[in-house]
Amino acid sequence: MKQNQKLLIIGANGLVGSRIFEVFKAQNPGTAGTTYHRDGLEDGFEFFDIREPDLSKQDFFSRNYSAVVIAAAVADVGKCEKDTDNSRLVNVDGPLEIARQLAGTNCKLVYFSSDYVFDGRKGAYPDDAARNPQTVYGQQKAEVEEKLPEIMENHLIFRLSKTYSHVKGDGSLLDGLAKMLADGKEVKVATDQIFSPAWLDNLVDGLGLMLDRNATGLYNFCGPKIISRYDLTVRIAAAMGINPEKVKKASLHDFPGLENRPLNTSLVSEKLKKEFDFSFISIDESVRVTAENWKNPT
Repeated sequence: MKQNQKLLIIGANGLVGSRIFEVFKAQNPGTAGTTYHRDGLEDGFEFFDIREPDLSKQDFFSRNYSAVVIAAAVADVGKCEKDTDNSRLVNVDGPLEIARQLAGTNCKLVYFSSDYVFDGRKGAYPDDAARNPQTVYGQQKAEVEEKLPEIMENHLIFRLSKTYSHVKGDGSLLDGLAKMLADGKEVKVATDQIFSPAWLDNLVDGLGLMLDRNATGLYNFCGPKIISRYDLTVRIAAAMGINPEKVKKASLHDFPGLENRPLNTSLVSEKLKKEFDFSFISIDESVRVTAENWKNPT
């Protein structure tokens, strides 16, 4: 990663934003992060409400950022259904307004989209697959994928599947499954929810690489392994020395509130592989690290 990437990260206190902030801040002290949670100001973040975005309030035009990264999102699919107005402000209207403010500058806009732009009936979706979202969240992400290129050319969209870290206790995909297993209870998980998860640090490395190469456009960004939540949980159980029979099969649609969720939203990072030959950590290595985290008492 080059030393000259100076970023403004909007939503720097979430899982993705906080790791991007940590890595890029270490590379360039001019990198800044924002939050709309007042208590987050104690962590060195600046206040910014993406629902009413005004980059001039961040002294944006005098700081010469190389990119604005929008990590803020209402990613809870259920919350998007229940409060469509607020989620739209965060997921659609705010990002598109920021794009309008950046249009005509030399600053790149980075936006994170989702595999939920697809209906989940087929899986293994390439970068250019036709969108057909089945949820409000997916519809919101699909709208930005469509409209952002019309506003500004200098944009970069990462379409993500599940993203996880190796940090114990953060509740991300692998960690959350390991915690349930460590509690000693039977774990009921879906055999038909299928995705292609990526390690968060791979995402951060990929962001740095693609900014350095001045990449633009939309890229699927996911690990190469397509796997179900059930199979992933069984692997974690085995790595933790827990009887896999404690992992019980279910359908995603058996769980209350998840009846209409897309099932197989797995992605394929064809464009990323072709243009950058980017390598991901194996899911087996991430399972091993996660299992070690939870086998240790601390």
